[in-house]
Amino acid sequence: MNRSLTISGILKTFAIIAFVCFAGIAYATSPLKTISAIKHLSPETAARKQPVNIEAQVTRNHMGNGLFLFDGREGIYVNAPQHKKTLQKIVPGQIVRIQGYSTPGGFAPSIYAETIEITGRKPLPNARPFSSKELYSTVIDCDWVSVSGRLISMKRTIVVTENIVIELEQDNLRYALQMPYSPETEEKLSDKMLQQVSFNAVVGTLYNENRQVAGRVFFVNSADDFILSDQLKPEKGTAIIPIHELMRIGFNNNNPVRIHGTVTSVLGRTLTLRGEQASLQASLLSDPDVRVGDRVLLEGYVWPKPIGPAFRARTLEVEQTSTDSPQPKTMKLEQELSDKYNAELVSLHARLLDIKRPSDQNMQQTTLLCRSGNYRFEAILPARYTVGSAVKPGATLMLTGICLLKQHPEEQWRVLADHFSLQLRNADDVIILKKAPWWTTQKLVALSLSVFVLAGFCLLWVSLLRRTVSRQTRIISQQIQKAAVMDERQRIARELHDNLDQGLVGAALQMRSGQRMLETTDPVDTEVLRQTLELAQHMLEHCSAESRSAIHDLRGGILETMTLSEALMDMTLALNEESEAAVRFSAEGLPFRLKAEAERNLLLIAREAATNALRHGAPKQVQILLSFKPDELRLWIQDDGCGFDVTQNTNRFGIQGMHERAARLRAKLTIRSTPGTGTSIEISLPSSKQWNLS
Repeated sequence: MNRSLTISGILKTFAIIAFVCFAGIAYATSPLKTISAIKHLSPETAARKQPVNIEAQVTRNHMGNGLFLFDGREGIYVNAPQHKKTLQKIVPGQIVRIQGYSTPGGFAPSIYAETIEITGRKPLPNARPFSSKELYSTVIDCDWVSVSGRLISMKRTIVVTENIVIELEQDNLRYALQMPYSPETEEKLSDKMLQQVSFNAVVGTLYNENRQVAGRVFFVNSADDFILSDQLKPEKGTAIIPIHELMRIGFNNNNPVRIHGTVTSVLGRTLTLRGEQASLQASLLSDPDVRVGDRVLLEGYVWPKPIGPAFRARTLEVEQTSTDSPQPKTMKLEQELSDKYNAELVSLHARLLDIKRPSDQNMQQTTLLCRSGNYRFEAILPARYTVGSAVKPGATLMLTGICLLKQHPEEQWRVLADHFSLQLRNADDVIILKKAPWWTTQKLVALSLSVFVLAGFCLLWVSLLRRTVSRQTRIISQQIQKAAVMDERQRIARELHDNLDQGLVGAALQMRSGQRMLETTDPVDTEVLRQTLELAQHMLEHCSAESRSAIHDLRGGILETMTLSEALMDMTLALNEESEAAVRFSAEGLPFRLKAEAERNLLLIAREAATNALRHGAPKQVQILLSFKPDELRLWIQDDGCGFDVTQNTNRFGIQGMHERAARLRAKLTIRSTPGTGTSIEISLPSSKQWNLS
């Protein structure tokens, strides 16, 4: 009974696990069916192409490449570049079913459409109002909204297709609107410029490469979507308001007004008007057919500015033509700039500091950097004008132009201009009162640079001279070194002659002594004969080693192509191949070169010590260590062989040779060894500076 219950429980458990797994798989592969579910995906999850099956209403056919959809609460963008023929049939208001998959999008997740099916059509829904507080909101994108504001300007652009970009002003903020271009659309929009309108649109998001909100753009379907909120033209008999009375208490800048004044400047679509007590700049919708001095009547809206108002004009009427140019007002630069000079035609004396001429397409205007009193300012010529060659930095000029005051950035609590620029009308607005002196700041700078360059050349010449002297010194030092090497080779040759001759004579004497012992009729003492022959053998081996070393040095020596460390490493590799023991070399400290005599003797001492250890000590390993210190050099040769009694083997030729070579270097040679404990040989060169090659 218990066993059957246990089996039944296990089967139920497996059934539950299988159901959960199947449900999880089904959930993971089920398509997303709401815009909210898609937009709540993380970019990483959306990039994994989550399946999508969604039905929603089209709010915009976007440039023939995609659709904006809205489900009554949220909007989303559908990318469908492979369905261009189908997109040509789709218009705002239609209901479509999209099957495809999710993509991360640029700002919010979007949909890539694999199939598009039109399922119906109904009127577009009521759009919710868009607030200026949502300018940088991170929770809206592609939504269907209603917007109101004043149309300021428009221009044609090409972004994939030809479009019209419109500038809208709302609550002193400006937005960009985009809609498809057509001549009919352009004509309709021209009639609505500078009017207060309301419309429905898809709100898009401007974003950077980090997917961060940077602003808004609105996509409008048609010019007919703009509904006028007011009428521009005033009723017949509306009073003309003087410029100096604009924006006074009780004035409503949302209503159209008329102003008039005398034209003091015409630059493209911007006029400057002088009224009875004040001046302002007016922006027009097209290039005006007026001249400086004409009296004109403008109709439009006031454009609030920090220092004083400007004007956006829809219509222009010439009241009176004139051939006389208005006289500029003399600008007196006091401690604080008076706001009465804003947009006024003024003249002033100034000293020219510098000229910035148009050098490429990024700079089309000639700018004069000037100083008058305590103020530095820019006088800007229109793009088609420039100044003559007589106008040079340092000259005193009389400038005439439109003064544009700039609000002090740190004094926003009051109207205070702290700097200004002067917009010149043409080259005749620049008059030379006093030519620039020959001795100018630029020439002083040029002379200073020349002096610095000359001083630099002098320093360079001195540096090159020092390098030449140093190079010649090295050459002389090398020649001296070569001469010393030649002397050393001659000395080696003499040593070879003396040592080889003495060694061979000694070996011959020992061999002759052994021969006489064999020729005697008396019984031969074999032990004495063995010692005699062994001594002769050692003499011949020593002579052979000395001769090989000397001949190698005469041919140039390994140390002429290697450092001491490299030569010891090369010797170690050779000994490893000739013996069964492990011979290892290591170096420590900052290496430096020694004179040839010192390096040769140290190498020979190391070779003799290592060879003796391998030949007589039967070691398993031999360690060679070379230690470089600033004022000392040490060389250790240590083995773990059988060792020997140093008190009874001091007359061996190898040991005597090592002592003689150490004595030549005034180095200290220390031999430590006892039978059965190995041997350690240390060579210390305490005065290494004496042998230092540098």
